[in-house]
Amino acid sequence: MENLSIAWFEISVVVSLTTAIVAVLQMLRSRSYRRTIELRTAKRSLEAHYDAVDDIVNDPALPDSAREMIVNFTEVLSNRELCRQFVSHFMSLGNAKFKEGPTPVWAADMDKLRRSRPDLVERFRTAQSSGLVTIFLRWQDNAPKFYEFSAEIAANQKRGTQIADQVSRLKKTSANGKNDKAPHGTLAIPC
Repeated sequence: MENLSIAWFEISVVVSLTTAIVAVLQMLRSRSYRRTIELRTAKRSLEAHYDAVDDIVNDPALPDSAREMIVNFTEVLSNRELCRQFVSHFMSLGNAKFKEGPTPVWAADMDKLRRSRPDLVERFRTAQSSGLVTIFLRWQDNAPKFYEFSAEIAANQKRGTQIADQVSRLKKTSANGKNDKAPHGTLAIPC
């Protein structure tokens, strides 16, 4: 009888360990699958961003203010630390009530262009929105925050303009981490 108890115990241990290993492998597989989807999405977004930028940046109808904004914005996309800083600051705002601030010059210039060159405005918006998706999904530590960001943008389109404007200003961050256009070296994203 004692041998049967020992055998049953050994079988229970083996089954428990096997179950735990299978559960861990499933969890790792799920994470890997999710990350693969995030990276594919980031790749498509980055391609859409660069295609749109290529279409608009040399167009003489694009206002200089919008050109400067989108060039700065594009440079931020390749800097992991600036993207991390932006995401971190954006998430630190939590559910703070949105305050409508002054319209950035580039946004006002693009609004003026809407009637005469809707195609250019649309390509500009594509560059802007696909770049924002890239900021969140390109690096693994930013990706989980993408869902909150998406809800924020869906709730208020003007908020998206302000966020894109802030990203374009990140390039101007000095070596000591201060942004010349933000108070006290912080990211000045209106909330």
